[in-house]
Amino acid sequence: MKKIVVGFMLIGALALAASAGMLQDKSVLSEPVPQGKLAFDADVAYSTASDILFMPTLSTTVEASWRSLSAAGISSVTYLNVPLRVSYGFADNFSLRLTIPYASFDMKTAAGTETKGSGLANVEVEGLYQFFGDKDNSFAMLLKYKNGTGKKMSELGTGEAYVGSRSSDLLFAGIGSKAIGPVKGKLLLGYLYTGPYSENLGLGTADIDIKISNQLIYSLALLYSASDQLEFSGEFNGAMSLDKEKWSYTSAGVTNSVEFDHSLRDYLTFSPAIAYKFGEQLVVRGSADLLLSKTAAVTLNIWDMYKYNTYKVGLTYTI
Repeated sequence: MKKIVVGFMLIGALALAASAGMLQDKSVLSEPVPQGKLAFDADVAYSTASDILFMPTLSTTVEASWRSLSAAGISSVTYLNVPLRVSYGFADNFSLRLTIPYASFDMKTAAGTETKGSGLANVEVEGLYQFFGDKDNSFAMLLKYKNGTGKKMSELGTGEAYVGSRSSDLLFAGIGSKAIGPVKGKLLLGYLYTGPYSENLGLGTADIDIKISNQLIYSLALLYSASDQLEFSGEFNGAMSLDKEKWSYTSAGVTNSVEFDHSLRDYLTFSPAIAYKFGEQLVVRGSADLLLSKTAAVTLNIWDMYKYNTYKVGLTYTI
């Protein structure tokens, strides 16, 4: 039992905190690509952590809490995510997008040890269909799938971490927009289903079956067009868990179940952004995802046991 407890604390405090973020790009700012057009875009997102999730005991219900990195003996945690996206407009009101992200994770402890990893993260496919309206006043539906990837902990070497989440997830959301003069408001409301999967801690026990809580996803954005080229925006993104997160495992022939407080995956962020359009093809943008919630994780993945603030620069090129 002691090995199991140690293993769970390692998950919460050290090796497996790296991930690509689970369906993190839920921005309501996206719009369908015009028919016959191909759009390429990329972001460089740099994240720094401030707190870590701490799980002191393993029982039927785990009481977890947030602690500062220094209190956990950690010097720094950084995460770099570079998603490359390709979108194609099959009609003026319908487009598909493929996202292929490269990510790297690096954690340094006060004792001088380092855990890091890099590589291909979770591939996403999404469809966006605008039922009615125009670019200023419309209603659209978004369907997004993220594949599960990444190795099990038992397959990693000492000091290694993988950057992909293990679960396969599906997001279904509605997006409404309304413009009044140079100001446009957008609202997204959706349901996120997270698929179950198994993990092996490499502690001589059977796999742990993990089911992350499903969530209600919501976003609210306001955009201001200062000119035909320059646009400012502010966006609130959040999630509310609809059930508890559950882990189950077998030790010494006995099956054990663990439940996590469902609110641990809830989050609320604010994202200020600026975008500038060069001609008809190129858009350059900069933004930040700033944590507002004091008691929850920023992202939804089981390995995202840190609180992050994220800073991004990106561009979109349409042909």
